[in-house]
Amino acid sequence: MNLKASSTSHKILLFVIALIFIIDGGWQILKGTTSLTRRFRDEMRQNEPAASVAWLQIGLGVIMIVAGGVLLYSAFAGAY
Repeated sequence: MNLKASSTSHKILLFVIALIFIIDGGWQILKGTTSLTRRFRDEMRQNEPAASVAWLQIGLGVIMIVAGGVLLYSAFAGAY
C-alpha cells in the first residue's frame, strides 16, 4: 500500500482542527472540575449542573484531547 504525502493545506487544516479539539477539551475539563470543586466546598450556584454532568464534561474533555492528539499525529505524519 502506497501512502501519499498529504498537501500542506490538509496538514494545516488538521492542525487547526486538532488545536480546536485540544483547547475545547481543556475547557470542558476545567468546567467539570470547577463544578465538582464548588460542589465539594458547598458553594453551589443556582444553575450548577449535577455531579454526573460534571463527570461527563471531564470525560468528554479527555476524549477530545485524545482525539486532538490523534489529529495532530495525523497532521505531522502526513498520512490519514
